Amino acid sequence: MNAFICMFLVFGVVKAYDFSDSIFNDHLNQIYYTLDNWQHERIRRNAEDVELKCRKPPPPMPKPCCAQDSFRDLMDKEREVLRDCFKEVVGEEHHPGRSNHPNKFDMFSCEAVEKRKNDIICIKQCLGSKLGLVNKDGKLDQAQIGNYVKSTFKNEAWLSPLADQIIGKCLVEAESVAPPKFHIEKLKPCKPSVITFKHCLDREIQLNCPADQIHNQESCERFRNHLNHKNDFDEDQPMMGPPDDD
Repeated sequence: MNAFICMFLVFGVVKAYDFSDSIFNDHLNQIYYTLDNWQHERIRRNAEDVELKCRKPPPPMPKPCCAQDSFRDLMDKEREVLRDCFKEVVGEEHHPGRSNHPNKFDMFSCEAVEKRKNDIICIKQCLGSKLGLVNKDGKLDQAQIGNYVKSTFKNEAWLSPLADQIIGKCLVEAESVAPPKFHIEKLKPCKPSVITFKHCLDREIQLNCPADQIHNQESCERFRNHLNHKNDFDEDQPMMGPPDDD
């Protein structure tokens, strides 16, 4: 894997995850809104009503090509740690989803959206630290990351011969990212290496699914087309709207 990583370093610095992938954003939305029970149903309905008045509903998100069970197991395994990180980063008393909070999340506020993006980056970085995937210097631990990914996807036999290549590529992408730039001066950006690695890993696994592992060919084609062209069918979708109910 070391040789593979060195080969990729010639490409230099790349951009951190920039929230331009609406499918991955939808995944992040689901995490953010389901980590706790603070987002009341009434608030969700009100937010959805406002959203529907402002724009036409986007088409349904295409389903991943393969490895859904492994990704679902990963989410279940990380849920409690994510919950702790959520509380550390956002704080219960500061949570804008509470109905009595004076600063409820405003999807039309650039400042609120930037803070939400940074919160998600920080939550993911906190997750990596608590799982031992980030070392004391704040960098991804190559050995720990490799073991974690291979353990998570141990039931995906087709992935084994590709694992080192994908992990190496995503490690380089994650560690070569430029820090995120926000317009809010008081906002302290977190290192985006974990969220960038996760986005890369999701993308590379879906792009490499073999034909005999694809559950729905039509949906998979839409998913892959989106990964290759990003904003091909839902470019107007807001970054942080409420999640779907499925």
